[in-house]
Amino acid sequence: MDKNTDVVVLVDFSGLAWCCWEPAVSAHEAGEKAWAAHWPTCPQCSEEDGQAGACGYAPRRYDTKAVFRENIDLKFGTLSESISAPVRTWIMVRDGKETRRRELLPTYKANREARPFDPRGLAEEYIRTKGCRFCWSPEAEADDTIATMATDLSAAGFNVIIVSADKDLWQLWDPPKVRIYLTTKKEFLTRDYLGKKFPDRSKTSKVPGLEDVKHVRLCKALWGDSSDNVPNVMPRMQADLVPLIKSSDGTLGDLLGRCSTVALGDKIMGKLQAALPQIETNYSVVGLYKDVPVVWLP
Repeated sequence: MDKNTDVVVLVDFSGLAWCCWEPAVSAHEAGEKAWAAHWPTCPQCSEEDGQAGACGYAPRRYDTKAVFRENIDLKFGTLSESISAPVRTWIMVRDGKETRRRELLPTYKANREARPFDPRGLAEEYIRTKGCRFCWSPEAEADDTIATMATDLSAAGFNVIIVSADKDLWQLWDPPKVRIYLTTKKEFLTRDYLGKKFPDRSKTSKVPGLEDVKHVRLCKALWGDSSDNVPNVMPRMQADLVPLIKSSDGTLGDLLGRCSTVALGDKIMGKLQAALPQIETNYSVVGLYKDVPVVWLP
């Protein structure tokens, strides 16, 4: 890595590929549905040769892969404007095959449906023409590779921007050394937004938000993560536990110590003790590994 570069951008490659692919599929399917409804009633358009447009009113038909590449171009344009870092500083971080979390929690990510086509190979081929580098850890998730690189790079004096929609990576937020660009919000993570999302509160909840990144892991361990199929083991316990989380150092051990020294009530303590094995499992699963071997791809 060029040490004269002040900023290094770590991009969650799978997240980028899928967020560009799914709209392309939707555009193709919508176009085909509209065409299928149009051509039988139009004497100038032919299903056989696919001439959508002979009458001047036919719906547009979309080539999925062409739209996919257009979406990637648009995403690169948006990111370039928002993060103000040259593309040569962008590193696409691929997923490896991580098994430790699945061994701890067999249902981890088991809610994800199989998809008929994986666009990541096509995305990598196209993105490589833009000058980005690719890396991965063969036996780790992209989150862990990003965590390792962000930790090492910031310690070496680089400023790091993480581009991802994944809340697991919020544990790394440490501005100005490590900032996180939220692809879903199209803006950088802020303390205010963090406070609104952890814990995810109901409309009637008056529990104050948790605005310190050291509490992200605890919140995810207690209230789960539906996107990764991590179970919510302490529902409706926010009002009792959030004040203790806010005063803790962010570790599960410190939180449990605080719970034992205050009057939570027998019912709440009983639920906490009963849920402790699952909480400990969740805490291990939602944590990030910051010591995985990183391999640069040719």
